[in-house]
Amino acid sequence: MDSSLCHIDRAFFERLQEVWVYADSQLERKLKDAVKVFKITKNRNKIQEVLASIEKQCLKKSNYNLVMRNIPRTAIESKSRKEVPVTFKTLRDTMNQFGKVSNLVIRHGVAYIEMSDNVYTHNTLNNMQIGKNIITTEVV
Repeated sequence: MDSSLCHIDRAFFERLQEVWVYADSQLERKLKDAVKVFKITKNRNKIQEVLASIEKQCLKKSNYNLVMRNIPRTAIESKSRKEVPVTFKTLRDTMNQFGKVSNLVIRHGVAYIEMSDNVYTHNTLNNMQIGKNIITTEVV
C-alpha cells in the first residue's frame, strides 16, 4: 500500500491496513492513481470518495460483514451507570448480545466486525446514540 496515503489521511490508512490483504492489482492501481491526483489537485472530497470505494471493495472480499462508525472513546455502562472506555472487550461483549462475533477490529472509531446475524444487528443499532455520538452501521 502506498505509504504516502498515511500523510493524506492517517486514520483511514491505519484502518485500510486491516483489510488491504484482500486488495487486488486493480485496487492497488486505483489507490496509486488517487494519491497522484490528490497530490496535484489537493481535492480532499474526491480522494475520500475514492478511499471509501476502495475500503468497501476490500471489505466485500473479506469476511467482515458489518461496519460500525463513529464509536465513542467512552460510554456509560448500563449496570454501573459509570463512564467506561469502549475497548475491544466491551464492544465484543456488547456485539455478542446480537450474534456470535467471530472477528472484530477497532481503529479510530470504526469497527470491522465478522458476526452472525449482521442484518438484525444493523437494523437494531444503526443511528443509535452512544454517549454523545450517533453510531452508524453498514452491512457489507
